[in-house]
Amino acid sequence: MLGTFSYAFGAAKMLGGRTMAIVDNDIHSPSLFIDQVLQIPTVMKKHENIALLSSAAIIIGGGDKSLHLAKEFIKQGKPIIAITGTHGIVDSEVKPLGIKVSRFIDAISYIIMKLTLLKRLYRK
Repeated sequence: MLGTFSYAFGAAKMLGGRTMAIVDNDIHSPSLFIDQVLQIPTVMKKHENIALLSSAAIIIGGGDKSLHLAKEFIKQGKPIIAITGTHGIVDSEVKPLGIKVSRFIDAISYIIMKLTLLKRLYRK
């Protein structure tokens, strides 16, 4: 739970959020910012569960495993958005799967708009 993940968990906690880490290996000392750890035996099942339990995804860089995770979100009809300039799959693979923005605040705004629309559709 280092790097990008630790910052994401820390920011979520600072804003009053609850956090869950879904991992495919044992974490012996989880971060103070993680409320719950769910261990899943394989990477593929882990990605399926992350997409199932999440509302949307913001993609920063990434490789083949991130691409598989993004496809799980698409398969489940959940919005994804990529931050430009973060390289990895964002530069090549994400375009057909989602939209790209250059600022983090634009990513959050897009996701809030998409989730609000989905919420309205499900109420009817």
